[in-house]
Amino acid sequence: MNIWSECLEFAGGLGICTMETMIKMLGKG
Repeated sequence: MNIWSECLEFAGGLGICTMETMIKMLGKG
């Protein structure tokens, strides 16, 4: 389960990726 890989795929940017990843991680716990 590579969150960074998924993030980079739908985000296409580290800036947004970081924020989206944090929200995803918090949501999934």
